[in-house]
Amino acid sequence: MVSKGRSMLRAYIEDTSEYLSHLLNRYPNLLDEWMYDKENECRNIAKDSSDGDVEVETSIYHSLFQGYESFGETEVLFYDAMFIMVYSYYESVLTKLSKKYGCDNRPSAICECNHTQLSKEALENTSFLFHKIFILRNQFCHNFLGTIGARDESDKQIVNYLIHEYPNMIRFDDTSIHILKREFVSEVLEKERFVLNELIIKLKL
Repeated sequence: MVSKGRSMLRAYIEDTSEYLSHLLNRYPNLLDEWMYDKENECRNIAKDSSDGDVEVETSIYHSLFQGYESFGETEVLFYDAMFIMVYSYYESVLTKLSKKYGCDNRPSAICECNHTQLSKEALENTSFLFHKIFILRNQFCHNFLGTIGARDESDKQIVNYLIHEYPNMIRFDDTSIHILKREFVSEVLEKERFVLNELIIKLKL
């Protein structure tokens, strides 16, 4: 929502990052709530279908609910999708700025066009996002849905570096890469937000 004192672009940056952060933080509870509802639904169906026989009721319940137990694994797929969405958000803002100023969509190029420069922390974040997260995103989007078979050796080294630096947050199982924890996606989003907010301030937008 655009409020007094906020440009359309600033509103987009702030509101979209807030929304993405909310999705990340709410998902585990949403999944638990959904599973709880399904568990109760299965229990009620089993009770109504068992004619008071406890063994039959238990058997029906387990038969019904076992189909939902694997849904816990969708948490990983959700974080994979959120990772791609979060980086696309960052790219979309940079693309808007590059079109506005007729330059490359790198933050440093956008600043150069406007005779300004980013802080040391913002530059470190842009370097991390471009040289590491961009490569990881490409693995998900362009290389067999996340396999580690990178297009060249440097890409392999970067992905391996991220897996090493975030051992409990990124998994490589010989065939695919997966994001395991929302904290990793949240960290990426926070770095993006820092860079974009500083860009908007420097560009006086």
